[in-house]
Order: sequence, then C-alpha cells, then structure tokens
Amino acid sequence: MQFFVQQEFFAGSVSESQLIRVREYIRNQDVHHQGRTFENEFNEFLRVYGFSITNRKNPG
Repeated sequence: MQFFVQQEFFAGSVSESQLIRVREYIRNQDVHHQGRTFENEFNEFLRVYGFSITNRKNPG
C-alpha cells in the first residue's frame, strides 16, 4: 500500500449503527473505486445527502 498526501479532505460523522458498513467500505475501497472515481462518488454523496460546497477550489 502506498501513502499519498491529499490537499483537500472531507470529514463527517457516522452513526454507530452503520459502523460495520463503513469499515467494510474502507476495507474494500480499492475494488470499489475501480468502477468510479472518488470525485464522482463524492459528488453523488453531496447530491444524495443535500450538501453543497460553495468554497470549493477550481474543481476542473
């Protein structure tokens, strides 16, 4: 596994009832991200849960 430093990040909280699901997601994210980019997944997350980012730096 390689370690990379990101310039941006997102932090959120998770309900204790979803802890196992989140751990499985983290454990399998290499496979999960083969079919979609992080940016696509992040944008979908924002849309589904009603978040908006107004200070996002040049997303292109």
